[in-house]
Amino acid sequence: MFNAFGDKGKLNFTSCKTETEINLENGQKHISAGAVVGFRNPVSHEVKETLYPKVFNDKDCLDILNMISYLFGKLDKTKKKH
Repeated sequence: MFNAFGDKGKLNFTSCKTETEINLENGQKHISAGAVVGFRNPVSHEVKETLYPKVFNDKDCLDILNMISYLFGKLDKTKKKH
């Protein structure tokens, strides 16, 4: 994620010309990386009963899906640097 996104990444959805655009790109990078680290296949590392509903509940799952939808929307708007 850190190589793909951010103002120095290969994929950008802004022109990275202003401080705001650079901040948006770097935020995308960190949110994307955090989603992978925080939500990728947690039940393969823990017993499901220790995670649900204490750590992840149904509302958390919906919130995560909303965040993933947001990230994919930004990904759809990216332009690849050559």
